[in-house]
Amino acid sequence: MILITGANIPLDQLPAPLAALGRRVPMTHGLEAVRRAIAGDTSGIAGLLGIEVLVGVIFTASGIVLFRYAERRARRTGSIHLWAATSEGGSVR
Repeated sequence: MILITGANIPLDQLPAPLAALGRRVPMTHGLEAVRRAIAGDTSGIAGLLGIEVLVGVIFTASGIVLFRYAERRARRTGSIHLWAATSEGGSVR
């Protein structure tokens, strides 16, 4: 995954399909913001970091929703005790 973000090879040197995919990977925007900051070019950094923050919010919200769904399902099916027993180092009988 890091190969297509432009961290090792610039995106413009990658084949077109990989470069297009790399532009959609969230880490690419963060790397570009860091490169611009190091070079002293502050134009566009706020937008790039804004994309990173938005992705973080979306991932966090998705994680919370998926966890709550899994917890409700486990409680409904009666399998939550299986998780609790294995997470505490106990065995499931």
